[in-house]
Amino acid sequence: MGQYYMPTLIDSDGTIRTLYSHDYDNGLKLMEHSYIGNNFVSAVLSLIWKHPMKVAWIGDYSDDFLGDAYESKLPRDEFMEYYNAAWNNDRENYRVQPATTKLLEMHHKRRYLVNHTSRECIDLGSYIAANKWIEKGRYRRGIYDPNYSYDMCINPLPLLTACGNGRGGGDYHEQFPNYDSVGEWAFDLIELTDKRPKDYSVYDIIFTEQQAAA
Repeated sequence: MGQYYMPTLIDSDGTIRTLYSHDYDNGLKLMEHSYIGNNFVSAVLSLIWKHPMKVAWIGDYSDDFLGDAYESKLPRDEFMEYYNAAWNNDRENYRVQPATTKLLEMHHKRRYLVNHTSRECIDLGSYIAANKWIEKGRYRRGIYDPNYSYDMCINPLPLLTACGNGRGGGDYHEQFPNYDSVGEWAFDLIELTDKRPKDYSVYDIIFTEQQAAA
């Protein structure tokens, strides 16, 4: 069955915020929305723009601990507090709906996804150049245009912060590059900014469903 995801952000004062993909006309599965320029992910990015927060893209199958990276980041009872905020009956109490802002699109060069916990950053301009591919064809006003082409690229934030990847349909699967890196930033302190931080190492990562893992 398909696994659904709820991005969950924890602010410095402990405030928990979640975002619901259907509020942005997006699917709930990880690889239905995890793309550069996607309006749902862009709304998440607006919350961490020059404002570091702990981030976890919590899957609804992630409450079974099976040895994934996020399980060692925090006690199980603390994880379940965030899981319940995302998925239990009172989840609407934590839900926010920030406006989509165009802080990260395919043309942006000076954008950095910063992990303050591990002191790493992704140069997103370089990441996009290395990971993008060309999609062809689109429907416009009910008419299919096979000659239209556009660039596509997986957004690394949902994958790096995903909890429970590999347990359901629509996940990023093991035949693709860096499957084992999915989730390694979950619950880390993350920021989107236009300034590269000093003394942080550059994290080069490939995420694509266009080629098999080496």
